[in-house]
Amino acid sequence: MVSMDNSWTRNYSFPAQAIFTIVVSLLLYFTVVRQIRVRVNSEFIHPVFVEKAKAVNAKVVFSPRRVGIIPLGHDTPRGFGIPFGGYFWLPFTLFLIGREKRFALFLSIYHLFLCIAPPFAALLFMSGNRLAGTFLQINEMVFTLIFLICLLLGINKIIRMLKE
Repeated sequence: MVSMDNSWTRNYSFPAQAIFTIVVSLLLYFTVVRQIRVRVNSEFIHPVFVEKAKAVNAKVVFSPRRVGIIPLGHDTPRGFGIPFGGYFWLPFTLFLIGREKRFALFLSIYHLFLCIAPPFAALLFMSGNRLAGTFLQINEMVFTLIFLICLLLGINKIIRMLKE
């Protein structure tokens, strides 16, 4: 296994390393990742869902980082967020600071899963599959739960490292 501890950072205190990691992560997210997510949604994902929605008389609610679907007979949208957003980067950054490779890897794999399963479920939901709509609702709750658990694990590890 490759250690997340880099030799060039050993010369700096842990708080300095943490601040550096946060700054780099924020810059990366706001200058690159966020724009990619918005572009992927607006130029690729959203048009596909709009086209499919026309065929089944559904509506697609546009949001730069989210897809909301209102099938015929529904009033409120169900959908999914575009993965690798703030709910990924905040705990991922905390895991990097805390040198928690396993948790960072788990979070990355989970977000890769989110690239496939929710869009597929949304297409099924749009076609009238109510079970897929239930999956989308459960996915939103699990997504929030995983975010909160990862946040707490990351903060806990950093607090323990500061005490050492």
